[in-house]
Amino acid sequence: KNSSYNGGGIYVWKSNPIIEENTITENNARNYGAGLFVDFQSNPRISGNYIENNSATSGGGIAIFYSDPLITGNTITNNRAIWFGGGVSIFDGAPTIDNNDISNNTAKNNGGGLAIAEGSNPEIINNSIMKNYTEENGGGMAILDGSEPIIIDNIIAENVVLLGGGGIFIRESSPIIDGNELLGNIVELDGGGIAILLDSSPTITANIIEKNVAGRFGGGVVIGENSSPVFEDNTLSSNIAEAAGGGIFIQLSSVTFNRNIISDNKALDGSGGGMIIVANSSAKVHNNEFTGNYSSEVGGGLVVFDNSVVEMTENVFTGNEAVEMGGAFIGFGEASIERNDPDDNIYEDNIPEDVEDEENEEDEENEEVNENDND
Repeated sequence: KNSSYNGGGIYVWKSNPIIEENTITENNARNYGAGLFVDFQSNPRISGNYIENNSATSGGGIAIFYSDPLITGNTITNNRAIWFGGGVSIFDGAPTIDNNDISNNTAKNNGGGLAIAEGSNPEIINNSIMKNYTEENGGGMAILDGSEPIIIDNIIAENVVLLGGGGIFIRESSPIIDGNELLGNIVELDGGGIAILLDSSPTITANIIEKNVAGRFGGGVVIGENSSPVFEDNTLSSNIAEAAGGGIFIQLSSVTFNRNIISDNKALDGSGGGMIIVANSSAKVHNNEFTGNYSSEVGGGLVVFDNSVVEMTENVFTGNEAVEMGGAFIGFGEASIERNDPDDNIYEDNIPEDVEDEENEEDEENEEVNENDND
């Protein structure tokens, strides 16, 4: 129950202590790091501690400035911040954050569980990041301001945010996100699992993005504002958007999308059960499986419109459903969907099966042209 301006419980400055197996609770910091503040070229080992019920302006549990500590095996829970990291905040640092339980923390904005900001490059490995909350930007985690973290093998689940990224929020940053499970995160507006915005270029590989919910767009993922992510070998399954883009919603961006499984996602009151691409976006969609997605309007598997351009090759569309048109896919509004000739995508049991109708119409038009030429 200590109180200070910085570092309510422990303040580390230009030092490398070992901080192990302590209970750090009910401390207050008017500025940074209510539980611990690690500041200015400090590299402590922080392990096996119980860090609970601390409250700060930033970094309720731990705040890190210009330092590279090892934070491993801690329980960081029920801490609070006004902004930047209810559990942990990182500014211009490269800590290793490994095998911690970061849960039930809250922030007014920018990362209920963790905030990674100002060009930070941490390694976030094998943590449980669950049931954290913020009003804005990243229920589980916010990645901001030119940061490039490596985020591997974490469970990021059941986090909640009102605006922007139930599990992870990314802005002006380029993280590597590999092998994580993003499960059951919730956003009131956009990006149930992940929100990628404003000139961000993450590499997102081999993750499970499942059962996330968005109150508007992008049940699994929302991408926008001149971002250019690469998605490879992910599974996006059973995500729900109340409006459009059950699996993924893409606008004003350029996306590479290879070898992913997009299955059983739902757009409950809009288009694009699996994926929707709008507003002058471009995408390379190659060798993916679109299976069992549902749209209450158009595009069970995929919909493209508003001057967007998509290269669509070697994908499999199976059992997708749209109530109106485009069981597998559909494009309109001056959209361009470029397929190889002959088409090397596979379409099976989609409802409606209007890809075949479209191809038949094209064949009939070609026959009419040939007949007229012969006359």
